[in-house]
Amino acid sequence: MIGKCAIPLDILGDQMKVEEEFDIISDAADLAGNGVIGRVHLTLQWVYNSLKYFETALKRVDETLEQERLQRKNVEDHLITYRMPFLELLEQESVDADSDIAYDKLELDDNAGNYKLKR
Repeated sequence: MIGKCAIPLDILGDQMKVEEEFDIISDAADLAGNGVIGRVHLTLQWVYNSLKYFETALKRVDETLEQERLQRKNVEDHLITYRMPFLELLEQESVDADSDIAYDKLELDDNAGNYKLKR
């Protein structure tokens, strides 16, 4: 044995994976706290309640999906704002089929009163 490593269990309390480095202390360490002879890099996980772990994981996925939904909505809103000055041109039927404008043509959604991308 080259030394000892103490890992506090409270860092594993949320049951999610933890990746961290810990000091390796020599068996002959003095009382002043010296004696670190190295470090060990560990990935740890302690699942002590499967139901709670599953609920926590689902909550994190839901939060991530909501953040991405809001980000997508924000990007779509900005795209509409940037294209508003060109709306008349984008709505024309005589746009060449191979142009970028035809590809990104906007149409008015009568129900919501918002512009939606038509691809």
